[in-house]
Amino acid sequence: MKLTFLILIIGVLSVLMRVIPGILTRKANLPLSIRLAMPYVPITLFTAMITCDIFFWEEDFSL
Repeated sequence: MKLTFLILIIGVLSVLMRVIPGILTRKANLPLSIRLAMPYVPITLFTAMITCDIFFWEEDFSL
């Protein structure tokens, strides 16, 4: 019972952490330069994560 409740709370918090920033920035009056840059954020983050996995192995730089 306790484990189920804990998993439910963590799931709700995870969803809220993803939804609240989207709701807050949707109605914000952001500058045009930021609005134009927003579509590139997901691919930039994904590229950074993949690059770290490719070039760093066991905390050493590796080609």
